[in-house]
Amino acid sequence: LGATPLDTLRQARDFDPPSPRVVVPGVPRDAATICMKCLERSPERRYASAAALVDDLRRFLSGEPIAARPVGALERGWK
Repeated sequence: LGATPLDTLRQARDFDPPSPRVVVPGVPRDAATICMKCLERSPERRYASAAALVDDLRRFLSGEPIAARPVGALERGWK
């Protein structure tokens, strides 16, 4: 948050947002990854559609690996 609305807009333009895990400790890593993908500056790096976001949210809620961050074999086995 900036001192003024204009300062807040400048920060949004010039800096990447902090991870939700920094703002609220304890946020699951995959939830933070999904949030950060939604906030990507480059449209190509965001979800291609709302349906793709919904699919990842469903995977997260089901305890399945999310598409936003492919997981390795060790983590896949742990989940």
